[in-house]
Amino acid sequence: MIGCQSYTNYTTYFNTFYNAERLMKESEEEFEYQDDKLRVFPRVFVPEDRILFQNLLSSGIPPFPKGKSEYIEKTLFLMAKSYYYREEWRPSAIKCSELIDRYPEGDLAPDAALLFAKNLLIERNFYSGKVLLSRTVDLAWLKQRYDILSEAFRIQAELSLYENDLEGALRPYKQAIVQTDDQAQKAKWQLDMAALLYRISKFELSAKAFAEVNKFKPDYLGKFESKLYQAASLSRLNKFKEAEEIIIDIENDGKFKEWKGFAFAERLNMMRLKLKDTVGKSKDFLDTKEKELVVAEKFADTTFINNILITCYQFERGMDFYQKNEYLKSLQYFVKSKSAKTPVFQTSYDMFKLLSDWDSKKSSCAPLLDKIQKGEKVSDTMRVYTSAYLYEIGRIHEKLNHQDSVLYYYKMASTVAPSKNEYTAKYMYAYMRKLQAVDPQTSDSLKEVIATNYSKTEYGKAMMKELGMTESFVIDTAADLFTSASDLRKTGEYAFANSQYLKIYNEYPKIELAPKSLYTIGWTFENKQHDIDSAIFYYKLVIEKYPKSKYANDLRTSLDYFAVLKSGTAIPDSLKMKDTSAIVAPIDSTQIRKADEPFMDVEKMKATLDGNTPFNIKMNPMDLIDKAKNFISNPTETFKSIEMPKLEELPGKAKEYFLGPKDKSKEEPKDSTNVNKPKK
Repeated sequence: MIGCQSYTNYTTYFNTFYNAERLMKESEEEFEYQDDKLRVFPRVFVPEDRILFQNLLSSGIPPFPKGKSEYIEKTLFLMAKSYYYREEWRPSAIKCSELIDRYPEGDLAPDAALLFAKNLLIERNFYSGKVLLSRTVDLAWLKQRYDILSEAFRIQAELSLYENDLEGALRPYKQAIVQTDDQAQKAKWQLDMAALLYRISKFELSAKAFAEVNKFKPDYLGKFESKLYQAASLSRLNKFKEAEEIIIDIENDGKFKEWKGFAFAERLNMMRLKLKDTVGKSKDFLDTKEKELVVAEKFADTTFINNILITCYQFERGMDFYQKNEYLKSLQYFVKSKSAKTPVFQTSYDMFKLLSDWDSKKSSCAPLLDKIQKGEKVSDTMRVYTSAYLYEIGRIHEKLNHQDSVLYYYKMASTVAPSKNEYTAKYMYAYMRKLQAVDPQTSDSLKEVIATNYSKTEYGKAMMKELGMTESFVIDTAADLFTSASDLRKTGEYAFANSQYLKIYNEYPKIELAPKSLYTIGWTFENKQHDIDSAIFYYKLVIEKYPKSKYANDLRTSLDYFAVLKSGTAIPDSLKMKDTSAIVAPIDSTQIRKADEPFMDVEKMKATLDGNTPFNIKMNPMDLIDKAKNFISNPTETFKSIEMPKLEELPGKAKEYFLGPKDKSKEEPKDSTNVNKPKK
């Protein structure tokens, strides 16, 4: 029974390993992208005869699984990798641990230790992950597994960089280079260390590190990479002459002929960097260099198709345009740079998607937003669509880390959306959240607005909880609401302030603050938002709902007078006789003129007070009152600001009034002889 049981287990492990290894290799070759797995040499194929087992024993253990089977170790590792690729980190770690415990000196112990460490780090168990990485390095040195060592060093370096420890990232490479006598391996690790420095933009150090690769024994690929990226480091230091010499050396070396596309990619990069160095360069010079670069790019697109380094160059070129806010141009390059699997593939894809969405949503909402900003009437449905687009544009800018734009678009979404729409709470919450860092006082006021006006939404409930409110809690005094609204108005948050004032009118219509709130809304529209139609609406609402209030008395005559001006009809005597503190009296020059002051006709006087034309329907009625009062109370000061015509330019009767009748006997004849006479 023991033999039979053992046979069953070994057969199972063999079948599992055979099939799993075949599928695993196919999957990794098809889907996994790793820089060190890119093929730079042709693969080797060897024809294999089919293995036939003709003399199997009729009972007992077959010959192939006898002894200590390697299939158990390999199958455990394949199971661990399978869990890893399925993102089941804990089961993968358990299988790795099982393999190391059972085969601590096995050939796959370094692989299992490395995979175990990856699982721990993914689960953010950094301390244990570091311990496992150290053990991985020890096992890899024992087995002379340089591939495992290189990967372990890479992870240790990434972990150190994550913790802002540059020296810790370089230490494993430096120690490994000293420890090994293998000159070829020294060259590989020196190249890895230089690449690490290049990635984190330490170009002075990376240029020196790449140059030191050739102190050891790199292969042809290592020599090419070290020279190429030494030139790239020098270019980014604006040492273009030295970089050019290295690129020419690469291009003239026949051993590197198959990698000419990479050398040309660095030429493109040098041209791009020279174009960014604008110090002391004229616009014509830069325009010429820009055209030369475009020609070189077109050449690369047709000559070196799908070169991955040129693809990375296209990403950096796109970022140049993005940083200059030329989003549409940057999109053209991100389209190209997202077409191949490179280290910048994901970023290229994300930038392309964000900027495409930005362009689409901005184009969609622009016509509606333009109508709203012009004060045209737009339906609530259209406002809902427009505010949604504005909010999405704000989210895009948040992902791009454009903080000013984020605040602008979230605020626009909050103000454009209909006040009773539940999504308004969402937009207001987003605006409040971003405003917290720059204006905590206004942000706190917005929390109250969300909590009181949108208490049934998830955002309102969250704010109520944060402010310590119960479900039934509301701001129970109109004074609190009025204070909150006034704070918002003072900081320029007019839409939110008006919603608070309106809440007072809706919930406390019988108290003294109700007409004052409506009046303040009208005043805000008139003086701050310059929306006369909305101002008149709320002024009329004050008169309609609170006819006996002091605000109604102040507004009634002004609105009547405004209506007359708007209609273009003559001003009735009933309005002319009213007190000028309540209305704008018609200007009568004969009543305000002094003997020593020049005459000015009524229409021109009205135009001066109006600031535009006498019957401009967009005039500010309250502002007109103030101007008239100032004019009547202090006419001399008012005339000082008026550019008066010269006496000789006044029309007929006005001129005679000041200069007396014209003496025709002193007129000179109008003939050609005195056209050019000098004036006396």
